[in-house]
Amino acid sequence: MSAVGGWLKAFALFWWDFIVGDDWRIAAGVVVALALTAALAHAAITAWWLLPLAAVAMLALSLRSARRVSVLCRLRWHYPTHDDKERYGVRRSTT
Repeated sequence: MSAVGGWLKAFALFWWDFIVGDDWRIAAGVVVALALTAALAHAAITAWWLLPLAAVAMLALSLRSARRVSVLCRLRWHYPTHDDKERYGVRRSTT
């Protein structure tokens, strides 16, 4: 791969990581919200309210997902599997 090809690949990977980040669903939600706003504006319908509404909805979904992951991590710590007990010598939490 040439130097220019390597630079282009690194540039594209940077933007992919920056835009998509940890949650591809947020990036997809932004694309859908922008497309819907453009479609409504093209049809001469006032669409200023759609992007803030989409942002609040995506924030709620992201927080719900993060909370679910947090709860699952806590449950795994308090109720370790048999493999965890053997591998790490983990005992069941008494709290």
